[in-house]
Amino acid sequence: MFKSLHSEFEKKDTDLYKFQQRKGFSKYILIRSLDINTLKEIIKDQTGNDAKSSKQDELYKELFDTDITIDKLIEHILKKYPEEREYRLEQEKHLPAIIENFGDVKCGIRNDNMNDVAKALVRDKSILSKKELDRRVNELLQGTIKGYLLWQYYNQVTNDLIEHIVNDHPSVIPTIRKIHDVDFFLKINDEIVPFDLKITHISNDFFDKYTKGIELNIDNKCNITDDYCINDRSHGELEQIKNLYKVTKEKRLPKMTGQSKEDLKNNLTSLGIEEINQELSALEELKEIKTYYSQIKLKYDLPNMSKLSQQGMVDILLKYNQTETEKLLEQLIAKRRTCIKQLETDRKILEWWNYKNQGERLFKNNNRFFVFLAYRNSFEDARPLKGNVDSLKNLISRQLDAISNGQELNTINYYYDKDKNLKGSYTINATSVIYASEII
Repeated sequence: MFKSLHSEFEKKDTDLYKFQQRKGFSKYILIRSLDINTLKEIIKDQTGNDAKSSKQDELYKELFDTDITIDKLIEHILKKYPEEREYRLEQEKHLPAIIENFGDVKCGIRNDNMNDVAKALVRDKSILSKKELDRRVNELLQGTIKGYLLWQYYNQVTNDLIEHIVNDHPSVIPTIRKIHDVDFFLKINDEIVPFDLKITHISNDFFDKYTKGIELNIDNKCNITDDYCINDRSHGELEQIKNLYKVTKEKRLPKMTGQSKEDLKNNLTSLGIEEINQELSALEELKEIKTYYSQIKLKYDLPNMSKLSQQGMVDILLKYNQTETEKLLEQLIAKRRTCIKQLETDRKILEWWNYKNQGERLFKNNNRFFVFLAYRNSFEDARPLKGNVDSLKNLISRQLDAISNGQELNTINYYYDKDKNLKGSYTINATSVIYASEII
């Protein structure tokens, strides 16, 4: 039994919900969370003899093959953990001071794939000299890559600090060593339930689809095994921002088709750039004005939307169409506030969304305790709120109280189709909290 359990757990594509139903799972997963010294100590305590091996995998099997009970394993873990906790706290005592005034950092690299960033540079045929190449490399190192490394550091440190909140809860069974896809355990209805602690922001994409409408999948209206359906009949956040951007871009420098010489001149002078006005005063012929208009449009036209994030579009709109943009933002922020208020009482829809839309590279169907972060008054990524560890403590502790008593643990059904090798219907358990704040 041990061999098949151990082999399946180590596979990247193992469905942990199905794996959790296997006979012997609770015993196996608790043993799998132990380090070598603890394994040896428990084997000695259980059998009266020293362990036969010093190799981790062989120690797992040796302990698994004993008649040790789940309760006895838990007893050993809870006895051992305070020692491990003190060691970790000593190692991490300087970390809160580092992240206290860390500043604003952004990940900047999708799916942690730094290779894509390098490819974009090395394949760029527009670089005309070694000097320009050196400049581009330095910009990348000081910009995207530096930001990525700082974000990864911040992300890891805050995760470690928040894990202490979870592990200090009286109902939690901690892991003595780090194992993949599991951060802690709870005993619920006499079963060991593993959880992955997932701290993340509520994405702009979720707010966009929530604005359109996400509704329960009643009578299989989606024709797939999802708990919810996306309603595409109304305009989402992103579509409304894009529509305003299109209008603003066209008003700034309209296309030349159907415009008179005076129209073109008026469009150019409306930019309010003295250099353009001076050069324009020397032009009289329609043909030369059109040529100049094309040059100016190329230089001063607003960027294409495909090159911009949602926040990037908002920043440009605030500069060139402030009144209309502020009016739209006020409406969208009001809807976000309403959305967050609703999610604070029922978060299953958000849990479902995050399973269904998880990235292909890090896909896993495992039980999760989500900590969702959001700004009520901004479109900015709210992950910097991870640093507010003290503010998260009560939220997390209350939710652990609830699920320890068999409450607020949701069963999520979702259909995944981002990767053909992972495509299919999944079921999993999840719970969550939301920490929302105002950006200053």
